[in-house]
Amino acid sequence: CNAVSLAFLIPTLLAMVYTFQETATLLLPLLLCCCLVLYSLDLANLRSASFAANWVAVVAMSVTNAYDVFRANGSNGILYPIVEALVESLFFACWACWLTLQYQWIGKSTRATMEGLLNRILPLVSASVFTNSVTLRMAQHVGKDKASTVAPYIFCLTCAAGMFCMKPKSNWNSLVLQVVTPLMHVFSFKRRIWSFQYDWSELILVCAVPYLLNFGLTHYKAGKFETTTLKGTLVPMIVSAVASLSLQQAYLIPWCQSVAYLFYGHDMPPTWVFSLYLTLSTLASLFAVWVSGKKSAQTNEPLFGEFHEDVVQISLAFTGLCVGKAIGIPWNLTPLPVLAFLGLSVWITTRMLRYLAIFLFVLHSTGIVLFSYRFAGISSTINLSIPGFELGLIRFGMVVVMSSVLIGLVVGLSVRSPGGYGTTMMKRLDVTGLCLIVYGLLLMILECTLIKEPVPFGSLTGAEVTEWDNENSMLYDSWTCLLTSMILCFVTVVMQRYRLITSRNAVVSFSMAVGKAISTIIDMSDGDEGKKTTAPMLLLRSLIASLMLTVMLAPRVVLKPVHVKRAGGGRYKRSLGPSGKPSTAESNADLIILIYCVVILPLTLAASVPIVLTPFASALSGHYGGAYYVSPPGWTEILGFAMSLWGVSSLSMVNHYLPDGGGEAWKKVSALTFLMGVGVAISAPTGPDWLDGSGAASKKNLARNPYAALSSVGSDLANNDRSRSGGWGLLSASLATLLAVIGPLELQERRTASGKKDSLLLFRMMVFSLMFGCGVAWFITMQCMSEEEFLSVFVTATACMAMAFFGTVAGVLGYFLELENFDEAAQVAKVWLGAFPIFGLIAGVSQFAGEYSHPFRMGGWLSTYLALCGSVLLAFALVLRWRHTKNSATRGLGNLSCISAWLCSVVVLFGRFGVSGLDGGLDKTSVVGIPISVFGTFMTSLILLALDGEVAGPRRSKMQFMGNTSKQASSSFGINLQKLGPSNRFAPPVAACVLVLLCASVYAIFLRGCGLLAVATSHDQVFAKVYSDKRANVGGIDLASVLKKSAVHDKIMTSSAKLAGSGFWTASNLFGPLLHLTGLVCTLPSLYFLVTGLWTGERTSKVALAVPLNLVPLILCKGISALRACALIGLIGGIIQVIGRRKHDRSSKMQI
Repeated sequence: CNAVSLAFLIPTLLAMVYTFQETATLLLPLLLCCCLVLYSLDLANLRSASFAANWVAVVAMSVTNAYDVFRANGSNGILYPIVEALVESLFFACWACWLTLQYQWIGKSTRATMEGLLNRILPLVSASVFTNSVTLRMAQHVGKDKASTVAPYIFCLTCAAGMFCMKPKSNWNSLVLQVVTPLMHVFSFKRRIWSFQYDWSELILVCAVPYLLNFGLTHYKAGKFETTTLKGTLVPMIVSAVASLSLQQAYLIPWCQSVAYLFYGHDMPPTWVFSLYLTLSTLASLFAVWVSGKKSAQTNEPLFGEFHEDVVQISLAFTGLCVGKAIGIPWNLTPLPVLAFLGLSVWITTRMLRYLAIFLFVLHSTGIVLFSYRFAGISSTINLSIPGFELGLIRFGMVVVMSSVLIGLVVGLSVRSPGGYGTTMMKRLDVTGLCLIVYGLLLMILECTLIKEPVPFGSLTGAEVTEWDNENSMLYDSWTCLLTSMILCFVTVVMQRYRLITSRNAVVSFSMAVGKAISTIIDMSDGDEGKKTTAPMLLLRSLIASLMLTVMLAPRVVLKPVHVKRAGGGRYKRSLGPSGKPSTAESNADLIILIYCVVILPLTLAASVPIVLTPFASALSGHYGGAYYVSPPGWTEILGFAMSLWGVSSLSMVNHYLPDGGGEAWKKVSALTFLMGVGVAISAPTGPDWLDGSGAASKKNLARNPYAALSSVGSDLANNDRSRSGGWGLLSASLATLLAVIGPLELQERRTASGKKDSLLLFRMMVFSLMFGCGVAWFITMQCMSEEEFLSVFVTATACMAMAFFGTVAGVLGYFLELENFDEAAQVAKVWLGAFPIFGLIAGVSQFAGEYSHPFRMGGWLSTYLALCGSVLLAFALVLRWRHTKNSATRGLGNLSCISAWLCSVVVLFGRFGVSGLDGGLDKTSVVGIPISVFGTFMTSLILLALDGEVAGPRRSKMQFMGNTSKQASSSFGINLQKLGPSNRFAPPVAACVLVLLCASVYAIFLRGCGLLAVATSHDQVFAKVYSDKRANVGGIDLASVLKKSAVHDKIMTSSAKLAGSGFWTASNLFGPLLHLTGLVCTLPSLYFLVTGLWTGERTSKVALAVPLNLVPLILCKGISALRACALIGLIGGIIQVIGRRKHDRSSKMQI
């Protein structure tokens, strides 16, 4: 079930990522973070947390994907984005089901439920997502009409394949298969159907295909079709006949006419002749299939007695004759298709290679006749992808025919009947695998040649065309090359699974197919630059990619695992030979691992960097392509790709070569290298411009481009000087976490058998704090202040890194120390609180380093410092809450940290966006129409859910500030919430929201504009502020920025005017401020009842009187968004309280 599910999950995810590259930039980092979190929870053996985090990750990825889907498809209506987001959310749920099944501790009932859910949903969801992704990509290359025509068949075949492999135990999958497929076609071509300008053969065909597939899935059991009677197969045969007639009318007749043109020229027969021959061939073939193997119900003998096989063979021969005439073969050449059909049918029955040779001979002879006749007298040549080699058209056609003969030979050798001449020798030499490798190499050469070969003139193709639609079109399509690569990979895997070829030849064939696909993807991603890539370069890239993959996969098929018995049963104890020394096999294993991991694999990866890895990384990372925004990948991305490939290859090699243990150092280094490589590739951190000048050079080139300012993408690239060097901090924190998990930086005290104290614990903790805390601080600082001057960044980063270091030390001590030693963690926390204002003043030096700037703006020193300190405080509070053993001291200190983190976040939020969502530049920011300050208030209040109460303690005052006044708490410091428990868990967040919003409303009414803070109060000031920030780009005018600000100017003016009219210092008269003051007073009763009710659980009848008062600010007070939010909270909370009180009264009056 695992392998089958992955066979559908992984290709669907890859198709989704490759099609929606903008979505991938959000989903892939989130997916990586979710995987790391799940892996960490699983290592910590937190079963409930792992199970919950699995489905929380589904919700997070679904919300992120839905946001991007609605943003990208806003112009396509509302129905399509909703359906797409729901289906892709189900796809993420399928991933969660599969991950849940990987847990060995899952119960039988849960496992059965997950397996049943996965088997039912995965085929349909995978088919839907895969069809949507492939259809959108096809529409860009072949047009929407052809893509819409093919989409139902892609969905039908993918869904049928999933039902065949997953075998769901319900019939609704079959119903969906037969209903949704025709509906997709009807909805795509509804206008043509309603206007009666439609070919009804398409609809007949799209209805017949799912029925036939469902019939085959229903009657295929135990590796063969169930024997059915003639009556039982009558309906499927009729449907097959109608579908075949529809297929020939829609597609086959035009193709047959194009082939017949090679023989007849302009003297072709009329269309009804082609239709007649195709119809006769269809009826004859269906008759042969229908009666083949059928016996009479009365005599249990074949239907036609001893002539039964003769009738079947005559029907097949007649089918070959009609097919030959349908494609225009003259009468003197009709024995060729007859012989081909007879030989193929006998080979299918007997599996003898001699009969397949007849079919291949006919195929080769037909190719010789066709190419010799058609291209006779044409002296044009085709330059092969091999430098210095060229072939004429006839010889090139012969090579194409030989490749088809070669793959036919591979099929014949694979299913050859037992016995025969040379069977043992051919099996020992693996002739089948060698033929498959030769075919893959020949296919690679031909496709690399044809992809770069332009379409010849009409005189060579035999078509009378006066004008070409695309003069630069090539003979071969890149998508066809990708399709052949996928088919060859599938064939190789299936043949190796059933032991038809050896594993070594399977690895070579698979690597060649994937290498060709990688080269094709690179060529497709190059855009206009791809036309400059020559065929020899394409072939060289394919060969190098194949060699790289072969070296990565070769150890699993070349090296024989070393099984060593461990002395005493210990897994990591070294085995000793007869002389008391390590065994020879183990010594050789260490040498082989060293040679492979240090010499062979690095040299191979280094050789593939300039030709394969660099362009492939550019294609995968989605850099801006085209004529104006060419941006090559940075060296860190290439390093990350190479590190991840080295890590996964080395880890796979060591695990395969030493299955009984050993090589633990290599395993840890490989796993760390892989994870860090993935992190480096995704984050792509960069250094300063003086170290890595490629980014600065590209930005300068964009700045000189006069077209860049006309596009938002070009303007952002040209004007944005944001550095990604902060990614190094994130990687440092990730590395510290991994080292702490696997042991080198273990944060717990190591106990030895002798009882000796761990002397390196403090050193490990300091190293971890430096790597983790300073790494996170560096990341946050550079993300916020990378565009600032060096001195400002240096001073603020130093202060933030110092605070993060002390906070990490406090967190580690607070989590691992026992309760009797918790005073040490409290002392470090006090040091942190004392250092908070000191390092805040140090960070404030950057305010005077350059020209004046708002400290709370994006990149301001104060907002960055408070954001970092708030993150440290929140992490410390969560660490103390997740302790295994807790007391009043740990709870009090954790509550103090949690409330302090909330205060920091509120100060940053309102300092950055003010009371109405307008920042310092008067750019309005909102989320779903809600001002960011109000929305952020609700979100930051969730921090207070981390508060921990003294549920079992004595019920004293609500808050007890603990100091040195009592002997019991002489060593504690914090805030204790005695009455906080599960019943009133949401009281602190609601109270915090109400408090902040009320303070914002009071500030807007009484203090805003009083002179303490400069604000724009008039229309002229707002207008001047909006258009005062003009960055010199092209002629001193940033066109993209001006146009963007013009679009939002009306909203800014409206919000600013309403806000100015609500304050005593900014309003032109007293009516507006008095009205908002009245609204503020009206909200207080209901808010008081709401907060007290949530905290104490008491229900009062006075709530019903206070609820209607909230309508006053909701209707009349539109200037202060915080005040309206308070009124909305009071209204909703009051209604809920009234309903709860009525239920309580009703239940209390019920008689038992």
